[in-house]
Amino acid sequence: MKTKLLVFALMLTFLVTCVHSISASSDLETQRNYGYLGYELYYEVNSTKEITVGETTTVKILFITDGDIDDVEIYLLIYCKTKDYYLTSWTGVSLQAGQSIIDSATIQPEEEGEIRCRIDALYLDVDYGDYEYGIVDFAITQARNKTYDELYQELFNLSKRYDALLKNYSSLNKGFTSLEQDLTNLNQSFTEFKQNYNKLSRDYDALNQTYTQLLEDHSELKSKNRINVNELNIYRILTFTFLLIIIILIATTIYLKVRKTRIKAYNSL
Repeated sequence: MKTKLLVFALMLTFLVTCVHSISASSDLETQRNYGYLGYELYYEVNSTKEITVGETTTVKILFITDGDIDDVEIYLLIYCKTKDYYLTSWTGVSLQAGQSIIDSATIQPEEEGEIRCRIDALYLDVDYGDYEYGIVDFAITQARNKTYDELYQELFNLSKRYDALLKNYSSLNKGFTSLEQDLTNLNQSFTEFKQNYNKLSRDYDALNQTYTQLLEDHSELKSKNRINVNELNIYRILTFTFLLIIIILIATTIYLKVRKTRIKAYNSL
């Protein structure tokens, strides 16, 4: 009983997942093929019932065993009348009751026609000790070319997308032109700035050279001033000495003249 419930739960989960996946990728009707291969191995294949040529669809595949099986060989082929789309196999597999195999195949029909699925299975029923086998072959989808209305609708949608892209292109081109003009202005501003910078650099070099020359002149003037100050001090000393000598000479002359006068006066007495 527990095994049956587990199998049913797995089947339900897989079915919900498949339906959700298929409905999310396409609005077309889906179909479900299921049954048993022998007495123990349940299979289920979910696919889109109808697709257009060139469209991609995903086929979901599920195998669940009701009982323990061993030495399992399963071959699965998805094909049309002119080519094989998907071929896979599981060999030498052992499955316990409730275990499953889940697979998926992505197909893209290239021509109209029926797409079919063939499954061959052979396995050992552990409970009964007998080999079971099963072969099924069934249609899973129908590929068809697009109708005139569908092609017209696609053309209409493409035309709308083209108009939208053209509008976006015009807007982007306008923005590009504006950016290009801004770039030109920036280049001009940069050229002017570079010229101004070069001029300022030359002016700075000239000022720096002048400043260096002024420093040299200042040093020279300072040296000359020191010499002039020394010469002035010597001149002051000489001048003071000269004046002192003159004063002494004048005083001596006056003294001698006064004394001479007194001596004459004294002798006259």
